[in-house]
Amino acid sequence: MHNFIKKIVEGSHILPNKSCLTAFQHNFSDAVYTEWYEKNGMFEAIFYQHNLEHIATFNPEGELLEYRQNLPIEFLPGHVRYKAGEEGEIMNALLINKGNLLEYEIIVRNGELVRHVLKISEVGEVKEVRQL
Repeated sequence: MHNFIKKIVEGSHILPNKSCLTAFQHNFSDAVYTEWYEKNGMFEAIFYQHNLEHIATFNPEGELLEYRQNLPIEFLPGHVRYKAGEEGEIMNALLINKGNLLEYEIIVRNGELVRHVLKISEVGEVKEVRQL
């Protein structure tokens, strides 16, 4: 627990290579409060852009592999929101962009208060449902 609190207060002190920093600046020029982490040989940036939290993953060559963005529910496309709403009340939503393939990860709560994670494609197809 002490290490967790220390990281929050002091930051990660990880600085990726120049390729990653250049790619990050190119893709997320308005980013603020950026924290870098190294995870499985990749570099992960957690930051805010336009008041929304993002997580971006880069390989060591600086290629953006994917990014995730917390989305307010009202930002979900109508057909995706409708599909998720069929499963229950929408609690949280993420936009996942992996190689320009968009997907939504949505947490819903059904009438019995059981939570599920849905993965829905950009065209509204439910790809995965799992209980939390």
